[in-house]
Amino acid sequence: MNTTLKNILDEFATPGHGHAACFIDKISPSAIGTTDELERLAAICLELKIYGKAAESVKNAIELSPSSAKLHFLSGLISYAAGDKAHAIASYERALALDDSFVPALVNMADILWKAGKLTAAAGLMEKALSQNTDDFNSNLLMGNILNSSGESVRAVSFYKKAAALSEGIVPVSNMLMAMHYSPCFKKEEIAKAHFEAGRVIEKRFSSKICPKGKLPDINGRKIRIGYLSADFRRHSIAYFIEPVIYRHDHEKFEIFCYYDNPSADDVTARFRTLTNNWRDTAALSDDALAGMIRSDSIDILIDLAGHTGKRIPVLAMRPAPVMVLWMGYASTTGLESVDYFISDRTADPPGNESLYTEKIVRIDGCSLCFAPPAETPELVDPPFVKNNLITFGCMNNFSKINSFILEAWLKILQAVPSSVLLLKNKSFNDSAISARIRKFFTDEKIDEKRIILRGFEAELTNHLALYNKIDIALDTFPYNGVTTTCEALWMGVPVITLKGDRYSENMGSSLLKALHLNAFISENINEYIAKAVNLAKSHDFLIDIRKSIRPLMASSSLCDSVSFTAALEEKYIEFLR
Repeated sequence: MNTTLKNILDEFATPGHGHAACFIDKISPSAIGTTDELERLAAICLELKIYGKAAESVKNAIELSPSSAKLHFLSGLISYAAGDKAHAIASYERALALDDSFVPALVNMADILWKAGKLTAAAGLMEKALSQNTDDFNSNLLMGNILNSSGESVRAVSFYKKAAALSEGIVPVSNMLMAMHYSPCFKKEEIAKAHFEAGRVIEKRFSSKICPKGKLPDINGRKIRIGYLSADFRRHSIAYFIEPVIYRHDHEKFEIFCYYDNPSADDVTARFRTLTNNWRDTAALSDDALAGMIRSDSIDILIDLAGHTGKRIPVLAMRPAPVMVLWMGYASTTGLESVDYFISDRTADPPGNESLYTEKIVRIDGCSLCFAPPAETPELVDPPFVKNNLITFGCMNNFSKINSFILEAWLKILQAVPSSVLLLKNKSFNDSAISARIRKFFTDEKIDEKRIILRGFEAELTNHLALYNKIDIALDTFPYNGVTTTCEALWMGVPVITLKGDRYSENMGSSLLKALHLNAFISENINEYIAKAVNLAKSHDFLIDIRKSIRPLMASSSLCDSVSFTAALEEKYIEFLR
């Protein structure tokens, strides 16, 4: 064996990988003559993120063994990690051409397709992977993700449960809990029970690392140290709601820390960075290291903005701050006794919902969110029916939120309003098979295919918002309401019909509309939801008038009053420490 390679292997085997990187600088892959040694070098370079030498090593290995599916797969791993998705796809395709049952290549290829919105092709690869090994963890987890994105949340839950049984990892559990919110088949008590059970297992696993609840810190004569933990200080829905709060915080009374748990950054991230002197990039940190950082920053109150949609549930379980809070990014309890409070409001969580949470519900007066309209806002226009003589109903919510109950309601609306069309937009419609499935649902019920307009992903925010100019009436989803999409629709002057429910995820539409005193658009049951949409479609003069009035109404409402909202929120924070 090459002496330098032996040194690399020895150093890599030590804690922290020793001085392996230093020896890698001194080695040339061309000096290594065997496939096995080149493969080992490539794998180590990949682990150490030395992508150039990793790619060179695996390339040399493939030249020696061109028919090795394993080596082409490794080449794909390296290319994907280095940001070359096209080469990664080509490498996985070559691996599968050599061995079409090679499960790791099937999984990684399917993952790329899933993230690109090509759900049917991704599902096909996963069916093949699962036919090879029904107990493969990654296959079950990814199949759950694909099904969830395809609007099949009930089936997704079964695959997440299987993945959770195959691993002690928290990701499949969190994904399962999130998916349960999308279907009315899961009642609120069942969802809460699943969270409680998961929380007990997680806290037992991290019991040796949990800081017990103790005496609250003395805040007299000093600033209160607030930490916000999120992967979404970027161009993301959460930014609409947290940026105005961080901007409006009283920096004489509060010292703000932002723990940004995402390796990607954009122009919105840059804007967030200017709002605090205590910015922490945390994506590369282990859970232990992040919890340690929060403790060393002496945070008084840690506000998590993700819950089970994020990857830091273990950090929440460790309780790294004296007061732990969940807000805005998740529609349920964490199930953790270590989290103290859940910020909500009286509409989203009516009295009696306390039994659904391990946290204490803290209700903000009015809506529990504050919305900052995007700067890139198109001008308001007349409702589209004025020009095209057709009422356009629309929904731009995540496809995971669209279930058979919703489709049945929309069908009845279209049947009752013959001179109408339905415009749906989300990433899943990039998949032609998903689009065909939705069209078939309506055409099977004698709805002309031309009345169903499906749009896929739109990268530019201005173009996305401009699409609301093609909608007369927005139809909310249930039991998981839209939040950002509802705010966007209202800001663009589009009235939103929502259905009231019995839990947070099913009541946020009502909470947002009540903040604008638009209670008339809130339905108590599905029949009323359908009737309100049908009646509104007949109210042409009203639709023209309200198109002009919603935006100024919203701008002057409590929903966009970041000064008052943040002051009220700060009062709650102070109460937490008393």
